[in-house]
Amino acid sequence: MGLQLILLIIFIILSAIFLYVAYVQYNKVKTLTDAYVELANDIDDERSSMYTLLSDIANQHVRMYARIKNVDKGGSFESDDEIGFVFTVIKNTVKSLTVALSKLAKDLDLEIENKGVSDELIREAEDIDG
Repeated sequence: MGLQLILLIIFIILSAIFLYVAYVQYNKVKTLTDAYVELANDIDDERSSMYTLLSDIANQHVRMYARIKNVDKGGSFESDDEIGFVFTVIKNTVKSLTVALSKLAKDLDLEIENKGVSDELIREAEDIDG
């Protein structure tokens, strides 16, 4: 009877230690899971705001290029003087940026307001490149 009592006490002590260790590990896992979920939500928020910013920039460039193209409908700025040269440089720079942003927006599946202008610019760039 004495040996059984000692074994029972050892079993109870080991069980208590096991339960304590399991409880501590459970709390650690819960804390890490909560931190992971919070971090994942923060990353999603950052990604969402980044996509919104990129979409806004792409839309602004498409509108800007459409306005520049509209200003020069008659080709009055395409003359050989200094103003025509500067206008052409600005127009080509805006066009290049608009194409790059439109391609990026298309790859990321972002919403573009004036999709026709954006797609037209991408096609022109692909025709020139390839």
